[in-house]
Amino acid sequence: MCSSQALFLLTHLTAAGNVLQELLKAVEVCEPKRHFLQVNGESLLAKMPAESTVALRQSLDTLNVRWDNIQSSIAGRRSQLDEALRMADSFQDTLSRVMTWLNDVEQTVNSLSPVSRVMSTLAEQRHELKVVS
Repeated sequence: MCSSQALFLLTHLTAAGNVLQELLKAVEVCEPKRHFLQVNGESLLAKMPAESTVALRQSLDTLNVRWDNIQSSIAGRRSQLDEALRMADSFQDTLSRVMTWLNDVEQTVNSLSPVSRVMSTLAEQRHELKVVS
C-alpha cells in the first residue's frame, strides 16, 4: 500500500467516524422520545384491561428490542472503527519511517564510490555496504 492509499484509508476512516458521531447525536436526540414512549406505554398498560394489552405490549417490546439492537450495533461499529483507526495510524507511522529509511539508504548507495579493483579498498567498500544494510 503506498502513501497515497494509506492517506485515502485514513481519510475514509475519519469520514466514517464523523458519520458515526452524527448517528450517535441522532440517537441521543431520540432517547428522550423512546423513554417517553416507554413510560407512557407502561402507564397505559397499567390502566387497560389485561385482554387488550397484547398489541401494546408487543409494540413496547419491539421498540425495546430494536433500540437495544441499535445501541449494540453502534457500540460494535464504534469499536471496529476505533481499532481500524489505530491500525491505520500505526501503518502510516511505520510507512513513514520505512520511506525515510529507504530515502537515506538510496542516498547512501548513490553516493558510494565505484567498485574498486584493489583488494584493501574492496574490503572497505564491502564494510560500508554492510553498515548501510
